[in-house]
Amino acid sequence: METDRRFITVFILLLLIPVFLFSFQNPVEKAKEFYDKGQYDEALKVFRGIKRTYPGSDWEMQADFMTALIYEKQEKPAEAEKAYVLIAEKYPKTAAGQEAYFKIARIRETAGDRQSALAAYKNYLNNYMHGDMRSMALFNMAAIHKDLDESKNALKIYNELLMNYKNDLWMHSWAAIYSGHIY
Repeated sequence: METDRRFITVFILLLLIPVFLFSFQNPVEKAKEFYDKGQYDEALKVFRGIKRTYPGSDWEMQADFMTALIYEKQEKPAEAEKAYVLIAEKYPKTAAGQEAYFKIARIRETAGDRQSALAAYKNYLNNYMHGDMRSMALFNMAAIHKDLDESKNALKIYNELLMNYKNDLWMHSWAAIYSGHIY
């Protein structure tokens, strides 16, 4: 009788384990579903919970980054920049950290704070000597200098793109076009 109870209990547990395993959903994926549907406040709630529950994990880093993206979508540049600064400080050696440095500069540029954007792009370039967005950072810096009527600075950067980024056809081509407009 006792053996039958144990057998039944074990049997029921074995049947339920797959149900529990398959019912678990990665919380980041759940939050991304809200994000994809434009339900940003719901996504933020889930991301806050992830940060509290899983500190120091990859999920926390993803939650931090997605939080910054949500603030951008909600057109809250100050909050987005603050979130990206946090990411750049917490995860400087990661792709998320690198992208955060770049996005800080882009947010400042979009806000019209050109000098601060230039400083942020320089910060990106100094921190990521072989960064994925290096040519874009240089191009954006040159464009800012051009808009500020600082032709000498713009040409210097466009020439760097022309000399050092021949394999980046888009940047190379546009640097040639824009430098030609300055002459």
